Amino acid sequence: MPTIPYNEFTASASSSSNLFTDYISFYPKLEKYFNGNFRSNSDWEIILENVSSRKYERSLLVQILSEQNKSIHCSVSTLANIDLLYNENSLAIVTGQQIGILGGPLYTIYKLITCIKLTESLKQTFPKYNFVPGFWAEAEDHDFLEINKITSVDNHNKLNTIEYLIGEKQPEKYLTPVGNLKFDIKISEFIEKLKLLFTETEFTPPLFDLINSLYRDGKNFCDSFNELLNQLFHQYGVIFINPNTPALKQIAKNVFVNELSNNSEVSKRVIKTSAELEENYHAQLKSKSVNLFLNHKGGRYSIEPQTDHYFLKNTRQTFPMSELKELANTNPENFSTNVVLRPIYQDTILPTVAYVAGPSEICYFAQLKSVYEYFDIPMPIIYPRASITLIEKKISAISEKFNLELQNMMLNPLELKKLITEQNGEVDFESLYSGLLNKMINLTNEAKFGILQIDPTLEGPLNSFVQKIVSGIQVLKEKTIQAKTNRDNVIENQYIKFLNNIFPLNQPQERVFNIIYFLNKYGPDFINWIYNEVDFELFEHQLIEIE
Repeated sequence: MPTIPYNEFTASASSSSNLFTDYISFYPKLEKYFNGNFRSNSDWEIILENVSSRKYERSLLVQILSEQNKSIHCSVSTLANIDLLYNENSLAIVTGQQIGILGGPLYTIYKLITCIKLTESLKQTFPKYNFVPGFWAEAEDHDFLEINKITSVDNHNKLNTIEYLIGEKQPEKYLTPVGNLKFDIKISEFIEKLKLLFTETEFTPPLFDLINSLYRDGKNFCDSFNELLNQLFHQYGVIFINPNTPALKQIAKNVFVNELSNNSEVSKRVIKTSAELEENYHAQLKSKSVNLFLNHKGGRYSIEPQTDHYFLKNTRQTFPMSELKELANTNPENFSTNVVLRPIYQDTILPTVAYVAGPSEICYFAQLKSVYEYFDIPMPIIYPRASITLIEKKISAISEKFNLELQNMMLNPLELKKLITEQNGEVDFESLYSGLLNKMINLTNEAKFGILQIDPTLEGPLNSFVQKIVSGIQVLKEKTIQAKTNRDNVIENQYIKFLNNIFPLNQPQERVFNIIYFLNKYGPDFINWIYNEVDFELFEHQLIEIE
């Protein structure tokens, strides 16, 4: 399998920071900011012992997760994994992602695959523990325009972006948590537009029957998202978690009360760590004075402190401090966390020993260790998700055609046209043909004296011959220029084809494309095929060629 070192791939794709590449390759430089080296069995032993010795609301957790997963028609293996959580030696390997329409970008799929494979590996390495894979569906974010569209190539390898808008209108702001938003009848038009992008295959009818059953008028974003991923990973026993659930927030209400009672303490800790990191790296996240939102009158608003009260950002609504603290204690379902407290909420509820994270997430987890310490929660080991580009035959054919290695094409995506042109040679036509013409005329002139010595009447035919040479060379020059134009058009088309499939929108494929394109083309077993192809312990960007 061709691979690219992360530091080279991320530099070309601008998809992460030096902190991430150091985390992968030089963990000792960053160990003070994390709670264990993902490569160290001894570090794993420590976190396993620590988390398994803590008390969790396991019975209540099992009840809630059983209800959530039965509602999305989970497998028997998922229910068995949920039941394992009754036991103190049962631990969670978690990943998560903001919910996206039809599963979101490909890296969501790669996160799940990494999570499942890590779970299976840990079962073999540490047999005295049970490990279960969990997916935290981030349903409370309110930035609808981040998750309402799909970009894909069509039958002509052109990029198309299809967007779904509720009521076909784009309001100034979306304030409702996206997981609660319900599809209207326009979702069927969105799905039909997507279907028309793809070539009809034997897999198209059952795939779109499934999509239409899950994404329909009246269904909400979170349920449809979880149901689709549950269908795709049905056999692997993944536990799907919807955090926007009153019962789960009741378990974690002390996190909300603490944040309101000691506002700025978390922020101070994040700022202190950020200042240290920024001596060498870019700090990924910014903490707020209060790292909570309040759901109020259908909207989700950031809570801002004043001298003796709180107010909701972008509203005129205020609350006495004591009132909001009491509300967090009695009705925690009205609150949701921002990016700083989201992991704390998650790991208060779940016996989490590892979180499978992407590059940006790893960067912001580096700022959170002292926050975990403040809440007296073990920070999980942060495990890098697999990073992948899927290479179809139409792309590998381009590399073969131009005699270029895939790795080289990937490392220089924005200079690829120049690379291909250099590989195929560049010719100075003016110099070539003016030189040829001069040589032919000179040779003719050299012969002219001897010819005219023999017969002066041959000057006319000789001049006519010279003119034919000049005309012939001009015709050849024009044909060569046309051939070059044709070749340049081929190069341009191949270049655009490569970029559209491998670096769409000048971003890595995994951050833009959706799994539906591949399921339509290669069938439902494609998920299992990727699962078998991915090396979750290979911490380089993997180029997986589809045969």
